[in-house]
Amino acid sequence: MRRIAAATLAAVLAGGIAATPARTSDTPEMLSGPDGSGRLHMVTFNVCDGQGPARIECDGSSSGKALYIKSLMNAWTTHVASFQEICYSTYLELVATLGSGWDGEFNHTYPQDQGDCTWGTSWGLAIFIHAAPPRFSNVTSETLPVYPPPNGENREILCGNVTYFSGFRLCSTHVHKDGPSSQTDSVAAKIDYWSSRNAALILGADMNVNILTGCTVTSGRMNRFYTDKYGRHHRECGPGFGDYYEADNATGYASPDVYEEATTLTGQKLDYIFFNRQRFQDGNYGGAVTGTTISDHDLVKGAMNIHD
Repeated sequence: MRRIAAATLAAVLAGGIAATPARTSDTPEMLSGPDGSGRLHMVTFNVCDGQGPARIECDGSSSGKALYIKSLMNAWTTHVASFQEICYSTYLELVATLGSGWDGEFNHTYPQDQGDCTWGTSWGLAIFIHAAPPRFSNVTSETLPVYPPPNGENREILCGNVTYFSGFRLCSTHVHKDGPSSQTDSVAAKIDYWSSRNAALILGADMNVNILTGCTVTSGRMNRFYTDKYGRHHRECGPGFGDYYEADNATGYASPDVYEEATTLTGQKLDYIFFNRQRFQDGNYGGAVTGTTISDHDLVKGAMNIHD
């Protein structure tokens, strides 16, 4: 599918979006972890964009959504972000409103003019970073096993290399809720490719797999990601055989009696932030979930420390 970098947007911005004041700093605050090293802050969010008035919980203008998302990102001192179901128009507005120091990549996954996005644009996946140049490199978009039919949203994984902190690969994906297990397996295989080469890797994803309803065949698809037990109380499902920790829960794995947090209005846990254990510090991570008023999903936040 067609991928668009923030650097190519000047003409579009000049034609349809008012410029916003630049941020006062081109580099984000470096947060310190318990060991004194830099801690990376990330958010992932299914924007539920382009749904129109029929989905009142998701309705709103692209400019309004961009300002709202920016406020949530700033409150978390966000360094990197991934988005799913984000309109291209909202992406453009977010590029403009975040201002200096931010860079983004967008990939269309939904047919043009079939959503309810501003200016008739389509929606897709996006990744963002707040860092000094060079920012994204080796950006790829790969298709997952086909489901649903071609007139629906194409399921893909968007990734880019980042020369920030000690360097890592950032990815975003959106798996279909009724899709085959091969979609989930494909996501795992594609990030395993980089993890096996000792690359630090972070995935923000709407996996459409709910691990709060007991260990079903569907939730078992997550075994390829988790390194150990997961689900309610962090021990009801698995054990997994993957290479990844999950940052997006309130307590890390220090307190096994704390439930995983739901990430949707319907009380499901569908959204995840994963990072590979080979390049991140064991136990030195955490996260939280913030409710939103512009989507049927919550904003998921994660913090983690990278090591060489």
